[in-house]
Amino acid sequence: MTPEIGKGAVLSQHPQPGRRIKVQRKVQVILSLGEKRNPVPDLTGSTLRVARLMASQSGFELGHITEISISGVPKEEIVQQFPPPNSKEILSPKIDVLVSRGSSARYVMPDVTGQGLNKVLLLFERNGFKLGKIQYRYYPNVSRGTVVKQFPEPGYSLTDENSINLEIAR
Repeated sequence: MTPEIGKGAVLSQHPQPGRRIKVQRKVQVILSLGEKRNPVPDLTGSTLRVARLMASQSGFELGHITEISISGVPKEEIVQQFPPPNSKEILSPKIDVLVSRGSSARYVMPDVTGQGLNKVLLLFERNGFKLGKIQYRYYPNVSRGTVVKQFPEPGYSLTDENSINLEIAR
């Protein structure tokens, strides 16, 4: 635990005390702002928007914002923070938070090979699948617009954050 340093006390100076300096040279000093009057607010359970307001009202700001998927925790709810609530000995006016992305839906990747691109795009749109890259390649004896390859492969477990890449016959 550090001792309390009053407001206006000299924390450091340059040049150091006892050193000689030329006339008209400046001495740089760092003064204490005194004890932080506002403890760190408790942001856990608040939304990101509310947390920003609470932090600002207490003389703080949000620092690093990290997201995590947690089932049962609403999207944008603060799960954890650092420094912890009510901390008084802090080194920075920033509060880092861990924010919920909400629950990620899980599904099994369907087999879309051999189907037409338009039909597949409609399937993806109806089910909220995220389309990634579409690449077109020449395949002899395959109808134009047919899905030839897919990634991830059929049966793969996906979340709503994963995208699906397709290779289509040209």
